[in-house]
Amino acid sequence: MTAIRTVKTDCPDGLMKKRMSLMETNHHDAPSRSCNRFGLIFFGGMAGWTLLLCIWLYHYTIRGGGLPCWDEWERCAWASNIWYDLLHFDIVLFWNHTNTQVVWPFLHSWVTGILFVLFGPTLETARLVSLLSLFGSALILLYFFLKRADPFDWIAGIVAWILFSTSPLIIQHAASVMSELPGLFLVLLVLLVWPDNTETGKRRLILAGFFMGLLFYYKYNYAFLTYFALITATLFKERFHIRVLLSKQYDLLFGLPLTMLLLWLLPSFSRKIAGLVGFALNNPNVRMPFTLSSFLYYPERIPLEYFASPFFAIASLVLVVIAVFLSKTIRLTNPVVTCFLIHFLAAVIHPMKDARFMFIPMGLFFLLTGESVSAMLRRIFLISETRRHHAILLLLLPLLIPTFVYQTKVFRQANISKEQFFLAPIQTVINHTQKTDNIAFLISHDQISPPAITYYLTTAHDIVQSREDGSLKNWNYLFLFEPGEKVRALSAEERRKQLEYFLYIFKSTKIITIQSTAPWSIARFESLFGGTHEYAELVSQLDKFTLDFERDFKQTYSRVRVYSFHP
Repeated sequence: MTAIRTVKTDCPDGLMKKRMSLMETNHHDAPSRSCNRFGLIFFGGMAGWTLLLCIWLYHYTIRGGGLPCWDEWERCAWASNIWYDLLHFDIVLFWNHTNTQVVWPFLHSWVTGILFVLFGPTLETARLVSLLSLFGSALILLYFFLKRADPFDWIAGIVAWILFSTSPLIIQHAASVMSELPGLFLVLLVLLVWPDNTETGKRRLILAGFFMGLLFYYKYNYAFLTYFALITATLFKERFHIRVLLSKQYDLLFGLPLTMLLLWLLPSFSRKIAGLVGFALNNPNVRMPFTLSSFLYYPERIPLEYFASPFFAIASLVLVVIAVFLSKTIRLTNPVVTCFLIHFLAAVIHPMKDARFMFIPMGLFFLLTGESVSAMLRRIFLISETRRHHAILLLLLPLLIPTFVYQTKVFRQANISKEQFFLAPIQTVINHTQKTDNIAFLISHDQISPPAITYYLTTAHDIVQSREDGSLKNWNYLFLFEPGEKVRALSAEERRKQLEYFLYIFKSTKIITIQSTAPWSIARFESLFGGTHEYAELVSQLDKFTLDFERDFKQTYSRVRVYSFHP
């Protein structure tokens, strides 16, 4: 046995304990400082690589990308209105175009409209919102973990970043004008600044509440689900002591977003509530009946569309399930967990199914996978912080090298369709219009949408649909969303009288019909957007309008006709 020597000192016990405590603090601070320094360098390097991926995505996919879908055109159309208002410093129209966005709130159109002013009203500019959201979301996922001192959290952050930045659907949406990726960015931003306790400074509480309010200004369903999830996490944290939630701190945290929402809803309240309800119910024709196939829809789609390999989906699920029993952070007191569960369950229960409806929960699932990796590594490697720096290098290289190789290939290829066939009929319409026309559109083609026409008319002619005096519109889309059954219940004479009536009250000087020459396209359009086709067939029978132009586009199965008013 080795003898233990005791050394007698003249130091009092309290002073000795203080010195020992100081030595321990200094001992642990040295690696922590180097850890933080290395963490900053590492974060900067990953941010630079993410920026390079975004540059590749812009160059190889967004530039010269194909035409958007209906929802994307809708966002482009609203953004073109905001662009016009800002360009002409028209405050009245700016407010009208903001206040009339009752289905989707205004934030996306504001951001895109500002980018239109800065870089021009092009489709490439419109897609920058999603591209910037990809960059911001990737950095937030990294920062969630790199802000901690433990090097194992860096591995966790890299895992979350890899899953996110290699997801096929996320890469595809980064080159779109859809709302999913900016929505995920805002949700992650809210969770990043959301305080762990109410003793946090007032400034942090206001910031968290403000970002939550911005989410209400972006998309209602994302905001309401996130807001409910944050309240749920707080209730579990406070053990359902309702009185605690009535404190001033919680009033500020949860009251500020509601105040911002009310300020938005109060002007044109009934119309906005109707738009909100209509958005929630949506079109019954696109709902999926609750059957076994609807129950299995997401389990079948998620591994293929959200993961670079289905194996990653299985591995992530196994890690999260194991970590539920190992980690104290994956609990219902964690806002990330409650946000994931509530967004996920809402998507599963809702009768409308689409892989993109899982965008928010899957982004949060990547974050939870990182948390699971961190918990597993702490259990497996019970080593000091200094040795963890050596372990992290051994673990990072096998993760990052194949990821970089994969990303170099994927981001340097077209991730969306480059086809622009439908631009030809749209451009033909624009070429046969002038700023002085009062146009009545009759559209019955499911791939040529009214928002697309609005976007091109606004940006090509520097004119908006609404006039400043509010009396008339420069163009109108007649009988859109008129149910086909209701239209066919009318006789041909009744339909003709209806058509003449609307042309008269709108003072239309030109009629443009964009029809499909394919029966399946007509049926699909009618099921979603109404029976416009029957009215378009009657235009040739009108006495005061003569046919000026007609052309068939065989590649797009479309026909454009232009009629002019001759009293």
